[in-house]
Amino acid sequence: MSYRVYTSEILDKKINRLVPHLKARLEKLKKSLEENPFTGKPLKHDYLREKKWGPFRVYYLIIKDMLIVFLLEFSDKKEQQKVINEILYDLDNIMSEIKKKYK
Repeated sequence: MSYRVYTSEILDKKINRLVPHLKARLEKLKKSLEENPFTGKPLKHDYLREKKWGPFRVYYLIIKDMLIVFLLEFSDKKEQQKVINEILYDLDNIMSEIKKKYK
């Protein structure tokens, strides 16, 4: 049972500014999340997770009933709590948009 991995527009824009070796590492991360999305650390909710990715943390949602992993954002350790708070604040809207878009 393999999950589909999608990225947010915000994350896509940030990824385009990364150096090539980090882009390649992100592709590896996506492949590993397709097979086992539950490897990351749960944040407040079991379906919101954080995965260490070099000097960064990647934040993602797991939607079990649709077999989707949605990569939301990444940050360094310094910005970690700010990004998590922003995601938690808008989590219901994010979930409903994802479910509408990928049903």
